[in-house]
Amino acid sequence: MTAQGGYTLVPGQTAAESVAEFGRALRDAAEEKEPRIYEIHISDMRTFKTCRQRWDYSSLLRRGWSHEAPQKHLWLGSTIHDALEVFYTPGEDYRNPDKLFETFESIVEEDFDEYALQDLTNEQWKELDDYAELGRGMLEYYALWSEKNDNFEVLVPEVTLMVPIPFIPGKKVIYVGRADGLVKMDGEYWLLEHKTASRLPDMSTLFLDEQCIAYQWGCQIDSRFAATRPIGTIYNFLVKKVGRKPRVLKSGKLSQSRSQATTYSLYMEAIEEGAYDKADYVSMLSYLKDPLYDKEFIYRTQIKRTPQAIATFATRFLAVIAEMLDPLVVVYPNPSWWSCKYCPFRTPCSLEANGLDPEPVLRSEFKRREPHRSRLQKRREAEKSDATQASKT
Repeated sequence: MTAQGGYTLVPGQTAAESVAEFGRALRDAAEEKEPRIYEIHISDMRTFKTCRQRWDYSSLLRRGWSHEAPQKHLWLGSTIHDALEVFYTPGEDYRNPDKLFETFESIVEEDFDEYALQDLTNEQWKELDDYAELGRGMLEYYALWSEKNDNFEVLVPEVTLMVPIPFIPGKKVIYVGRADGLVKMDGEYWLLEHKTASRLPDMSTLFLDEQCIAYQWGCQIDSRFAATRPIGTIYNFLVKKVGRKPRVLKSGKLSQSRSQATTYSLYMEAIEEGAYDKADYVSMLSYLKDPLYDKEFIYRTQIKRTPQAIATFATRFLAVIAEMLDPLVVVYPNPSWWSCKYCPFRTPCSLEANGLDPEPVLRSEFKRREPHRSRLQKRREAEKSDATQASKT
């Protein structure tokens, strides 16, 4: 960090030197013919820190394998992210619930058409169907909630960062990140980050969230954000839970248990349908109407990050990058009951641990990983290609 509070790409540089280095690195990459670009993603770095064996199998910096079968948790999260990107895109359909639902359904249809070409089991199809239904319920509630709670203006619905890392000798290295938006709130700029979760995390851990700290660090270096430097991140958690009408007890009355997943509107609907006396449920309705209850389904919080926190992150970030790109980096597993249980690479990892060759399994059960592009990116590329072809005819 400079005396004026600027940020640096490399410790010891001034902010101006970092921006100049940024420009030189981009020009060098453009001038060199087909250079090997090493892309650094925080998700990849997280895997490296968690289990180097899994990283070695999956990273595009290493073997680059991906499991054939869709992973329902990742699928639902990415589908909701893409739908929310359209929902928050400034223009005619800005915050239009109909457009939100239409986008979600079109993505589900496209993905299911693609999955139909794979040999999925009945159980896998049921999981996908269940998660699609879960996603519909989550977005329906979010559309209602956001109408009352969105207190920011979305300037950009997607922030793509590509920051050259010039200090790795002999390699073209670029940090690549994709935040879910840049917003303005009370005269200040914030990054927006959507998260889907089965349950809310310990909020104190968000201060250690390297993904969003990396986004903020990248925005300090990237000159495109000179006038809109974000001061922190607004976290937008959508809980994987759908509200349902209250249970009807044997007595015929509606349950007033606060552990059931229902909402104020659903409870009122049940009262009206059953011709119940609203006065008998004042306490429950008051509880459901409390804004704090909304966090059962949606929770939004914001975290500012200090220049000192970003500078500390940058030092550690660059050190881990150097380790990941070291040709002599040591690869080993980090076995644990929890992480291994859900790891798609359990079989090849077990083979390798027993001195056997995992390549036959990798080639038969996995596919080569491609650089990540969201469905919306693919759509835009296809539309651009179609337009180009049409202009030639």
